[in-house]
Amino acid sequence: MVLSCRIALAGATCLVVACAADEPPQSETFISLSPFSVLFGTLDMNLEQRLGTHHGVVIEGWYTVPGVQSIKDEKPSLDVGGELAYRYHFRDVGSGAFAGLQLKAGRIDAVRTNRLSIDTIPEDSYRMGYAALGLSAGWRWLFGQHFGATLRLGYGVPVVQWREWLTPPGDPFTRATNEAALTTAATLDAEISMAYRF
Repeated sequence: MVLSCRIALAGATCLVVACAADEPPQSETFISLSPFSVLFGTLDMNLEQRLGTHHGVVIEGWYTVPGVQSIKDEKPSLDVGGELAYRYHFRDVGSGAFAGLQLKAGRIDAVRTNRLSIDTIPEDSYRMGYAALGLSAGWRWLFGQHFGATLRLGYGVPVVQWREWLTPPGDPFTRATNEAALTTAATLDAEISMAYRF
């Protein structure tokens, strides 16, 4: 009788342990900010919500303050966009490698001005909008219980893209350079951010 009770107790303990192992972990949320983008006048933040052990959903947004991001005598008047992504974490949502799908969309209104002239002269100004679907992969490090860092690279294929030149694009080299920059903005994606877990 004692032996039967011990066997039953051992079986019940194994069942409890197995059920506990199958239970999903508690919800985790990460909020991330790119400190390097802030230096160039862009606020870039994302929020990741944990869904189970390996899955996460990310919402990201960015906005460039007009006139802060400057390249020589040129400045964009608007650079805003957002991203919705799914991440599969190979180890855990908290740390390690991840990969997933992303859908991002944005708009750039680049009104170029010549600051050396007395009068503001538009040069090579354009508007652009895009939406791209692609893949991304990266790594997250954790430093203690709450703080971490994220490194991510992604590439997407534009599914929607339009451009409007507000002024003549200038010489062929300038136009080719701008075309390449617009394509890069729509296809490439990168993240170097600091994260906080709560």
